[in-house]
Amino acid sequence: MNREYVQRITVSLPQDVYEELNSIVDQSGFVNRSQLVSEMLRQEILVRKQENDAHVMAGTITYFYDEGFPHLHSRLVAIQRKYVSEVISSLSVLLENEYRMEVLVVQGPVRTLKAVLNEITGCRGVETVRLSLSRTVLPPIHAPQNKSNQQNTEQETVPEGATSYQRTGGTKP
Repeated sequence: MNREYVQRITVSLPQDVYEELNSIVDQSGFVNRSQLVSEMLRQEILVRKQENDAHVMAGTITYFYDEGFPHLHSRLVAIQRKYVSEVISSLSVLLENEYRMEVLVVQGPVRTLKAVLNEITGCRGVETVRLSLSRTVLPPIHAPQNKSNQQNTEQETVPEGATSYQRTGGTKP
């Protein structure tokens, strides 16, 4: 943590809360009480942001379902397509006994992410649905292009110090 960006506050705690706080610090990977309190506050801020339906957040929707239910897979795919602007990526894992786990990486207004969650939860055969949101968001996937960007769209982005080349459909020079 950069000290120039840290603000100091004073907090008074009842003795039992103070002792519990110290116990958590001793049992966890936190270096001190300040780190623990900062993380607890971040989590509470995250909860508050989740309550603001217009706030844009990123996260995952994880669910398990029984493949034996007719048309369930196609219904779940239709939900993902309906919310294609919010569903960034998906991972499907085959489990035992005709079960499948799906993990959707999502980003968008909380109200829309909750709508995706509710539609998935409402599908017969879906079990154990969970939405986990982060306090950070993904970078823009498609940056708007200006005229100078449009002229350079065929040029590879290369690390500093490397040689750049134009795409010509052939091989690199």
